[in-house]
Amino acid sequence: KNISWSSMAVSLRNLATCYFSLGEYGLAGEYLEQAQIALVKSGDGETYTMSMTYGTIAELYKINGDMESAERSFKKSLEIRMAVLGPDHPEMIRLRINISNFYRSVEKFQEAKEMLEDARRIANLYYEDTNPIFLEIDYQRARLEFDMGSFEKAQETLNQALLVAGAYNDNQSYSEVADPVMAMNALLLNTSISRRLFDTTGAPSHLERGLEISDQGISLLEHMQSNLGGDESAADFHHLYYSAYTTKLDLLYRQEATWNGSDDDGTLAKEKEWMNQVFEVMERSRSRLASVLLNELESEVSTGLPEELFTERRNLYQTQMELRQKLLGMADSTESNSVILQLRQQLLQNQEQMNRLQRNIAEQYPDYYAQMINRSVPKVQDVQRELRPDEAMVIYTISELNVFALVVQKEDVQIRNLSDSKSLKARMQVFQGLMGRLNSLDPEEQETLRISLEELYETLLTPIEEFIVGKDLLVSPDQELHYLPFDLLLTEPSNLKNAGDWPYLIRRQSVSIIQSSKFWLMRSEEREAPENEFLGMAPFSDFQDGDGLMEQRSGS
Repeated sequence: KNISWSSMAVSLRNLATCYFSLGEYGLAGEYLEQAQIALVKSGDGETYTMSMTYGTIAELYKINGDMESAERSFKKSLEIRMAVLGPDHPEMIRLRINISNFYRSVEKFQEAKEMLEDARRIANLYYEDTNPIFLEIDYQRARLEFDMGSFEKAQETLNQALLVAGAYNDNQSYSEVADPVMAMNALLLNTSISRRLFDTTGAPSHLERGLEISDQGISLLEHMQSNLGGDESAADFHHLYYSAYTTKLDLLYRQEATWNGSDDDGTLAKEKEWMNQVFEVMERSRSRLASVLLNELESEVSTGLPEELFTERRNLYQTQMELRQKLLGMADSTESNSVILQLRQQLLQNQEQMNRLQRNIAEQYPDYYAQMINRSVPKVQDVQRELRPDEAMVIYTISELNVFALVVQKEDVQIRNLSDSKSLKARMQVFQGLMGRLNSLDPEEQETLRISLEELYETLLTPIEEFIVGKDLLVSPDQELHYLPFDLLLTEPSNLKNAGDWPYLIRRQSVSIIQSSKFWLMRSEEREAPENEFLGMAPFSDFQDGDGLMEQRSGS
């Protein structure tokens, strides 16, 4: 009773925002409706809070596919905020960027362009051209030009923006990059544009430019990691690391096709070096997260870092992750510039604390620090030396466009483009849905499961079958493939009703799952086979007649 309607409206909107960020869109909508009622009752129907409320409502409509209602709500939010703050207030920049993104998503490109032009005009009134807001505006403009098919124009926009932002840096110090996350997203988009231009024109210069930009992005990531404090930051930025390395893999795979196939231009030597690059890129895309896990689980024990320093470091990192997640979540939100600037200031303070702690650890506990920043990955020759002749390592990588398999054998290395990633993800979604109900499948669903296991084998293993048949398999999965039991894939079509009689891969050869070749090599000293081995499973019945196999009982 003692709370005003205005305060109640703000609280209700904040609750709605919380539920929105959690994906509870129904509850978010209910609280937004109540917030609107409270604002009207308070007499504050044309306030900044009402403008923000309409902005969040617009996002809800957009998620639910009601684009007409979303557009009306965005326009209402803009109309109220202009009336309250004035058309050229700096708070208008963020809203205009968000509305531009909406128009781009519904292919109203002219309206999107006008919103971005207004955002830049307002930004020019308040900020220097090195302010990160200009990089964000130009990044969104390049996305718009890309969607409109103006690839060269989009690349020109990004090149200029990244140059001003300091993300193109020959000495790779990157000291002037005010918003490295936005710069990294811009570099990734620029790399994708080079790939698209190569696919369209076939000109090797676009491929070379794409690889150059890709290396700039990876260098920026290394700089971000060094500033943020070791491999923990790789977990926070795992999506950026992964995109950077898999995008480079897409470019490298295209590069081989530009060579003439003879050794007149040194193709054989180039191919050897190229394969080393491919292996390194695939390993780095997964080894960083592995290093994080290794550090988190073992470092404080194996190198003697005091518990209080380890706890302080973990707490600082946790705070850092939370701040960055908030900032990432506001990329398309209706939050004001002041809120975002406050979060960035908190993040800067956190980074300064982390840097001080890192320097302390480096000086007093060099063994721990050396392990923490270890970014090395093995060479493909290192793996080949440890492989037995009867072993084959298969490393899968799923990029934005394709699914690749690198097959490493004792004397040979091969790479194959297996499928487009969209098709594989769709097949994995069907498979995971069936496996989640494995004990309650009806006959029709069991048949669908059988077909799914056959199709996944055909996609993932048939193209490399000539390199792996008759060998023990070491499989390093990627993304959704971590949920796939490779040993249960069906090596050939089967009409057998009983699932126990299907031609599983495990019947043909052994299959072991590894996280990465780096971890596998770390355990190479333990790989000597013992003289006596025993595997026990129960319950089983007696041997079946004739085939010398034991029959598995139900529930085993």
